[in-house]
Amino acid sequence: MATICIIANSASGHFLNPGISGGDKILIECARRWSEWDHCVHINVWEGGYYMCVQNGLHDVSYTINRLARYRRAGGLVMALLKIFIGMLRSVTAPVTIKGDALVIYSASDSWPDILPALIMKRRFARSKLLAPVFHLIPPPCKRTGNTLINLLKYIEQQISLKLIARSADAVVIDTSIIKDELVYKLGFKREKIHVISGGFDSKMIDKVIVIAEKKYDACFVGRIQPTKGISDLIDAWYVVCRHKKDSKLALVGFTEDYPAYVQKMKKKIKRLGLDSNIIMFGFVPEHDKYSILCASRLFVSASYEEGTPVSFHEALYCGLPIVAYNLPTYKDLGDAVIRAKLGDPKNLADKIITVLDTEESMHAFKKRRGVSMSHEWGSVALSYLKALSISLPDT
Repeated sequence: MATICIIANSASGHFLNPGISGGDKILIECARRWSEWDHCVHINVWEGGYYMCVQNGLHDVSYTINRLARYRRAGGLVMALLKIFIGMLRSVTAPVTIKGDALVIYSASDSWPDILPALIMKRRFARSKLLAPVFHLIPPPCKRTGNTLINLLKYIEQQISLKLIARSADAVVIDTSIIKDELVYKLGFKREKIHVISGGFDSKMIDKVIVIAEKKYDACFVGRIQPTKGISDLIDAWYVVCRHKKDSKLALVGFTEDYPAYVQKMKKKIKRLGLDSNIIMFGFVPEHDKYSILCASRLFVSASYEEGTPVSFHEALYCGLPIVAYNLPTYKDLGDAVIRAKLGDPKNLADKIITVLDTEESMHAFKKRRGVSMSHEWGSVALSYLKALSISLPDT
C-alpha cells in the first residue's frame, strides 16, 4: 500500500462544460484504479479540476481544493500565477498523512502549477518518489500555429520544467519512444528513468456500445478544438472529400471552451465553404456518446501539428477504425496502424481519406485490429505507472 498525492492544479475542468484533456483523462482513470487497489489517493486541485473529477465519477479519493474560481474573470495569466503560488504554498503547509510504505507524488503535467508544487513536496518529504509525465514536447514558437507570444511563454515554461524534472524526478513517463533520445541527449534525462506508457481506453464501456451496422459518419475526430489540432486543415481536407462525395459527413467531438474565438472562426469557415450539413461539431459529449460516435464512424481522422500518442487513437483502434493523420514522428510506435499524410497538406490528407473510404478491403483489415491495443486498457496503464516506481499492488 502507498500514499499517492496527485498535484493537478492545471486540470482543465470547466464549470459549464466538463470536457477534459488526454492528460486529465489519464489522471482520472489511473487515480480511480489506484484507489480500487487500496492505495490512499489524495488530489490537490482547484475547483474546476475538482468539478471535472467528480463529474467523471472519481469519488473514492480525498481532495485538497484551492479556491480560485472567484478570480476567473481576471484572465488566464492571473489564474495561472495564482495556481502556481497557491499550489506551492499548499505543498509547504498542507498536512499529509502517509499511509503504507511509500509516498508517491504524481505531477499530473509538466506545467508549472503542477510540477513546481510537486518538487517542493518532494523536498519536504525526503523519502518520497516523484513521478512526472512529459506528454509531448512543445516546438519553438516559429514552428507552432496560434498566438506567437503565448507559444513563446509555453515553450519557455516547458523547457524550464524539463530541466527540473530531469534533475529531480524518480521516474518520467512519456507516451511515445520517439522523444526519448531528445530527452536524454539534449535535456540530460537519465535513460533508465524514462518509461514509455501511452494513455488508454475503457474496453468495458466500448463493449457496451451497440455498434451500428450502417455508419452515420464517414469520419470523426476526437480532441480539443484548438489551432495545434489543425482543425482548419481538417475542414479544408473535408471540402475536397465532399467534392468527391458530396454527402460525406465528418463528426468533430471535443472541448471548445478554451479557444472560443478560434471555434467561432472555424464555424464561420464551415459555413463559408458550404459544409454546414457535412461537418457536425458536437463539442463535448459524455464518454458513452463519444464511443457511440466512434463506432458509428467509418474512420478516424486527425490533422494535428503536434501530439504525443493521443488517447483517442487507441480508442479508435479498439473500435476497429482506420486512422488517417498527418505524419508526425511521435506516431512511430503505432507503425502501420496510422495511414500518414504529408504534414500541412490538406489535399494529401483528403486523398488518403478518399482512398480508405473507397477501399472496403482496407476497412475490413482495420476491423481485425480490434483488441490489439488491450495493453492500453486503463487498468494496464495504471499498473504500468506504479511499476515505473516499483510500487507493489495489494491483492490485484
